[in-house]
Amino acid sequence: MTKTRRYRRTYISSHSTREILMEFPCLKLPEILLLEMKDLQHTDIDKQVTTVLSKMAPMILLRASHTAVIKRCLETIEDCQEGLQLEAAIQCLPSLFSEDSSLLFTAEESDTLENVTRQIILSGCKEGVPLQYGLVKVTMDKEIMVEDCTDVSLALGVLFSTYFLFGVEYPKGLKKNSYIP
Repeated sequence: MTKTRRYRRTYISSHSTREILMEFPCLKLPEILLLEMKDLQHTDIDKQVTTVLSKMAPMILLRASHTAVIKRCLETIEDCQEGLQLEAAIQCLPSLFSEDSSLLFTAEESDTLENVTRQIILSGCKEGVPLQYGLVKVTMDKEIMVEDCTDVSLALGVLFSTYFLFGVEYPKGLKKNSYIP
C-alpha cells in the first residue's frame, strides 16, 4: 500500500468510484480503509468513534429529537449493554443537530442505490428497528463500498474515512456546525 500510495491518490482523484474499486478492490475492506485513514490523518478513526461517542452516548440519547424510529431504538436499548447504546447514539446524531438522518443512514435497501452520497445501510431490520439489523453496508456514489461492517460504529468510521480518502464534501444536509435544541 505504501508503494502504490502516490499512484492511488492520482487515480482516485480522476476516476469514478466503480473504476477505483475495480482497480483497488482492497479498498472494499474496512480494515484497509481505516489503515489508509490512519496513515493519512494520523488518527485511528474507529477507536476515536468508539471511545468518544461511548462517553457521549447517554447525553446524545437524552438530547436527540425523539422521532418514531428513535423512540423504537430507545425502547430496544432500555435494558441493554453499552455497545447497543453507542449504536443508538450514533444513529441519533443527525437528529441531535437537526439534520436529515437519511443522508447518513437508511434502514432499507432497495434493488437500486439511489442516494449519490455516502451512506450507511442497515439491512434486514426487524420490525423497523434500526438497532436490530442483519447487515451493515457503506455505499458511495451508488456503489456498495463495504458490505461487511460488523457494527454501526465501524461503518461510521469507514464512512468518515471515505470522505478523506476520496476527497469528497459532506452532503449539504449534514454540514450544520451548531447545536439547535
